[in-house]
Amino acid sequence: MKLIDSRRLLVCAALSISGAALASEPPSHDVTVPTVPGDTITLEWTGVVPAGASGAATNSCIVGSTTVEDGHIVNLTVPEGLYDSVAVTANFTIAWEEAGSDLVLTVNYEGAEAASSDGGTPSETVVLNNPAQGEFDARGCSFAAVVDTPYTGTLTLTAVPLGGGVGSSPEAGTGNAAGLAPRFQTYAPDYPKLGFGMFGGEATMDVNVNTGSLFYIGFLETLRLQLDESTSPAGETWENKSGTLNSKTTSDPILVADRDTGRVFAQQLIVGEGNSLSEFTDDDGETWTPGGGGGIRSGADHQSLGVGPYPADTLIPHPLYPNAVYYCSQDIALVFCSRSDDGGLTFGPGVPIYTLAECQGLHGHVKIAPNGIVYLPVAGCPSPIVDSANSVPAVVVSEDAGVTWEIRPITTAELGSGGHGSDPSVAIADDNTVYYTYMDARNGEPHIVRSLDNGVTWERDVNLGALAGITAAEFPATVAGDGDRAAVAFFGTTFTGDGDPNGEAFPGAWHLYNASTFDGGQTYHVVNVTPNDPVQRGGLCSGGFCRNLLDFFDSVIDPEGRILISYEDGCIGGCPNGSHPTFSDQAVIARQEGGPRMFAAMDPVEPAAPRAPRVEGYRNEVFAYIEWPAPDNGGAEITGYTIYRGTASGSLAVLATTEKQRSFVDEGLDAETTYYYAVEATNAQGSSGLGNELALAMGDNAIDQQAGCALPGIQMAIDRTLEPEAQPPQRDLTGVFVAEPEALPGTLAFNLPTVAAVPPEQGGDRFYVYFDVAPGGERFELRAVGDGLGGVASGVFRQIPDPTTGNLDGVEQIGELTSDSVFNTDGSVTMVVEKALLGIEQGDTLLQIYASTLPGAAGSNILTEEAGYFDYTLVGNDYCSRGGLPVPPVTVTPVDPGTPSGGDQAATGGAGGALGLWLLAGLGGLVLRRRRI
Repeated sequence: MKLIDSRRLLVCAALSISGAALASEPPSHDVTVPTVPGDTITLEWTGVVPAGASGAATNSCIVGSTTVEDGHIVNLTVPEGLYDSVAVTANFTIAWEEAGSDLVLTVNYEGAEAASSDGGTPSETVVLNNPAQGEFDARGCSFAAVVDTPYTGTLTLTAVPLGGGVGSSPEAGTGNAAGLAPRFQTYAPDYPKLGFGMFGGEATMDVNVNTGSLFYIGFLETLRLQLDESTSPAGETWENKSGTLNSKTTSDPILVADRDTGRVFAQQLIVGEGNSLSEFTDDDGETWTPGGGGGIRSGADHQSLGVGPYPADTLIPHPLYPNAVYYCSQDIALVFCSRSDDGGLTFGPGVPIYTLAECQGLHGHVKIAPNGIVYLPVAGCPSPIVDSANSVPAVVVSEDAGVTWEIRPITTAELGSGGHGSDPSVAIADDNTVYYTYMDARNGEPHIVRSLDNGVTWERDVNLGALAGITAAEFPATVAGDGDRAAVAFFGTTFTGDGDPNGEAFPGAWHLYNASTFDGGQTYHVVNVTPNDPVQRGGLCSGGFCRNLLDFFDSVIDPEGRILISYEDGCIGGCPNGSHPTFSDQAVIARQEGGPRMFAAMDPVEPAAPRAPRVEGYRNEVFAYIEWPAPDNGGAEITGYTIYRGTASGSLAVLATTEKQRSFVDEGLDAETTYYYAVEATNAQGSSGLGNELALAMGDNAIDQQAGCALPGIQMAIDRTLEPEAQPPQRDLTGVFVAEPEALPGTLAFNLPTVAAVPPEQGGDRFYVYFDVAPGGERFELRAVGDGLGGVASGVFRQIPDPTTGNLDGVEQIGELTSDSVFNTDGSVTMVVEKALLGIEQGDTLLQIYASTLPGAAGSNILTEEAGYFDYTLVGNDYCSRGGLPVPPVTVTPVDPGTPSGGDQAATGGAGGALGLWLLAGLGGLVLRRRRI
């Protein structure tokens, strides 16, 4: 199912539907959308999709094709101004009974594709938010059908109260919250430019209350994010602040901060008793102090670290540090917790808190309440290994600073619901109200419940999945602020077809959700934080290639009550737009930007004017290009943007206005003049004022396309060096270069420099380059492998899908690298391939290009060294000789604020020129940072 706001579609060309298209019965409907919240209109039709496989190549029913298809026309009327006061969803569905058929549903608006669905059997659904007035064509075609397939089509139009923010909250009613929901922006390190942040597995995060810095730990990197609040999204500065111990080795990373002192703790689990490599910082990550890694004895797995106050009546001396630090971990048969009374320098002995006969070994993250009570959540008590029929989620509680512990079951949970593979999560509000989230082991549905008596009894058990059509969920992370305010983030899927959500062959997608309550758990907003950018396409698995997102992520609140979520993105580059799944784990932080917060005293007054946009861009010898992510809308839809330009800082005048476009191309500029740009956003509540001022002189932020006319080429990515996974140094990449050498016509070249100034083939190391050709197109793999004797074994491979899972984990060789490929004496590797072998030519864009290396004696558990993850548009090997000049990138109007759907339609205006639209095949345009929403 796809979510899209069809009012944001800019129809660049009216494409007619030709060929032998069939008509449904009836062939069309004329209808006006409902105007009163709660009203629903349902239309129905029947049709027959002819046998064949017409949609298999593109996963859509192609507009203008000659393929025999079946279509239904809906002429939709929308009263003027309706969407200022009410929202409407249009749910198009086709359903069929023929077991051997797999159909595709494409919804066209005014002749151009609005959205398609091809993931379901025996139904397909496309949802359009706030559909525009005009003609919609719901077209069915065959992905794979051996016989003519009758189907039933429906369109359900539903009016709901006007909400706000990224994603939609469910319709107000029983169990669902009314009013504005929290809204989010996402922040991710620019990996090609920074060289870190691509491996963010098992993310945890926290806030330094003294500085406002956000700390994120994933795998072997501890990152610091500092934000400039003058724009939305905020200006972001990412830095790698890894310490000596927390960047060497790991089985599980953990990070937590003391909300009283600002001390930040970072840990990496190691094998055996000991138990973790631990450090803490008191100066915002500039220096780190080694600490204790848990008490003896401790468990060998799944450690958790928490810090908070002692119970008020404690007699435990702690003169060196005001708060207690707790370390818990498990050995399957036993779980241990220990306490530090000196701020994490040392830990006392581990205390066994339960056995396998009482509860399962795996547990969630330990949390400490304001009253000093310690809570450790457990998914199943008794362990489902012992008694699955009677297992329920529970929390293990200590009221005496970890000396003794008591198991307190979730009294509202049904027998048999315990033992889900995801850790449960607990959070404690300022008044000591406890909120607990668990996944029902019987069906994977997420539940949240609260306790007013320290976990002895529980109430208000809410199935969050039922509120938003979520069929499976993983990795809950719960936060709480005021006593009646709490939230939980989790990965969820709404897929209703066949397939195991945790299996390698799962055909659905997963998104990041956040559910929040502002009335003590009676009602919830359930918001899809990433509606147009899944965190994973495919299964969330316990093993194999799709275990990339591992076992958990994290959520915290900042001192102003904003929700913060640290997670990993497993679908990057072209993946959200139909390219192959990446099964990556890029570090991302989702941060609340609007809507009610976890502290009522910090709630913004909304609806309000939008926040000021953050402008980015570059300038070359032909044009200046600027773009801006959608700013927070203040709780009311943004109606337009005003672009300002000047030749002196602080003295800008209106240059152009746009309605939905969030990019602009400015031509006819004076080569010697620096130009200054800023953008203002407007909604019904007012204007944002100008955002950041971007100064662009000739060449600023632009790639030097002419550098690609000769080797080594254009440096498109850098990589940090001396990572643990990059040894020995002759395979430690420092970056990735791309060239279309004029001296080698018809070829594409990659140069991979390394740290060691020796030919890498002396160690027999292996170098790879991967990339996709067009969304959903072929993925290629280039190899250069040293034989250790000075020779080179190479090859060009096409990756092929596994017949069972569909994952591209097989390869077939289609040729060799050219003889110009070489291991250079400076330690770099040059790979050259004929474009014709790949079927690519000038104007094609290669997606998510990255390089990786392995040592010559690599085993199955050796980590790969990687660099890149960028796109590149081919300009031709004669680019320089023909006097090539950059052309503005091809962009289209976004379908939703921040949607990574190909970019924005670029508005253009020269120095005093008229506003126009670029519809050119862009060559040589800089690819700015990928967006996440």
